Amino acid sequence: MTDIIVHELEDVLDRFVFEHPKPDAAALSAYVARYPQHADALVAFAATLAEQAAAAPEPPLTPEHEARLIDAALDQAARLRAQRRPAVAPSSLGQLAQHAGLSLAQMAEAVGVDGFVAAKLDKRLIRRESLPAAFLDRLADVLATSADAILGVLTGPPVASPRAAFVAIRSAALPSVETFADAIRASSLPDPAKARWLAEVE
Repeated sequence: MTDIIVHELEDVLDRFVFEHPKPDAAALSAYVARYPQHADALVAFAATLAEQAAAAPEPPLTPEHEARLIDAALDQAARLRAQRRPAVAPSSLGQLAQHAGLSLAQMAEAVGVDGFVAAKLDKRLIRRESLPAAFLDRLADVLATSADAILGVLTGPPVASPRAAFVAIRSAALPSVETFADAIRASSLPDPAKARWLAEVE
């Protein structure tokens, strides 16, 4: 499997699991029709996700169980406050967004990119050195933090994901890391929005 084919397959599987965290037959059929060249991989990947979901089924939550969980959570919170443990520094872009009271999707919309680009950043699949200053400044404003703090959580190896492990097994390839420009081109942003961000890196 060539690098180009592996990269395209990763993008297709990334988009599939991002849009359908719990895919059903209709979602799989739609993707197979859209990407027939990856039909076998999509079917196998969907089966893998289904097996993982079925491996640890969650029992139904009764009112009594819910009350016990709430009481336990409150007790744990009280113990943590009593111990005065220092706050754990965010280690990912998603955690920075949570500290700002935003989901990744909300952060992406505020910054002006799509959720697919935000998810790649969160998993460190975009080279930090390729990020334009204007993008970092906008992201820092939205998250009420500094550009240095953002670059800090984007430093390190790519974060493992079910898709990355699946592709690695099939192709013996490491998760691919791309530039900001490549991620923007592969995004679902409208052409004017793509052009605006691409102009920042040229």
